[in-house]
Amino acid sequence: MRRRLGPLLALALVTPPMARAAPPPPPSAGPAGVVRVWGNPGMAAALSRWTKDFHRIHPKIRIEAHLTGSDVAFAALYCGRADIALVGREAQEETEAKAFQWVYGYPPTRVPVARGSFDQAGRSPALAVLVSRGNPLGRISLDQLRKLFVASSDANARHTWGELGATGAWARRP
Repeated sequence: MRRRLGPLLALALVTPPMARAAPPPPPSAGPAGVVRVWGNPGMAAALSRWTKDFHRIHPKIRIEAHLTGSDVAFAALYCGRADIALVGREAQEETEAKAFQWVYGYPPTRVPVARGSFDQAGRSPALAVLVSRGNPLGRISLDQLRKLFVASSDANARHTWGELGATGAWARRP
């Protein structure tokens, strides 16, 4: 045992310090400040997730959210109150886009995200229907969902699970 430790100890003492693994550098202070985000309230959940991930990399930057609507977000952007506008529609060319360009000298930069309803102007953010495993339906079609959510002229109209395909005890339940 002593014979083996001798050469290893000698090698460790003779190895120059630069050849040894250097300790990791201390974490940099990184940027600090506030990013002001204005926009559509439907983007709150996405912004919350993005903020969590962003803070892992930039813990000293605070995200300040004002999610009151797309129209307000555009105005906040060209008035200098917002750094980012999360909007649920295209900028109105005659007013919002021109106002931004007049103030800054270039058109606003568009970065499409969460485009679930991208082909229907003014109809975003996209909606999702989630169904629990305990639900009596294995699946539901868009036509069935439309039937449930479209207002009926009959104020007493009630839908049942049976209309959606449920059988047994669930068929007559409202």
